[in-house]
Amino acid sequence: MLESFKKIQASGLLELYVIGEIASKDKVKIELALIFYPELKIDLVQIEKALFLYAQANSIPVPHIIIKDYYFKSLNSLKTFIFDSSKILESYLLLLIKTKEV
Repeated sequence: MLESFKKIQASGLLELYVIGEIASKDKVKIELALIFYPELKIDLVQIEKALFLYAQANSIPVPHIIIKDYYFKSLNSLKTFIFDSSKILESYLLLLIKTKEV
């Protein structure tokens, strides 16, 4: 059964919905409530903004050297993956060609 607008606002489920830590049955409840009470979307946006501002105010800046290091390590991993994948593909194609020749 659909809960009242005020009960949903006071339940704390909207906050859990925003951060993605909500049980599936409660998620359905909130999504139905958002359909029946479109004004809940205003509350949802306000919660999202408040959490964003909180996260921004309490975040720790990451030094650029760490970001640069991570970027280059990721890039090298990608290069290795592409190189290894091309070698596997090349071996597979050679095997296919050899089986067709036989």
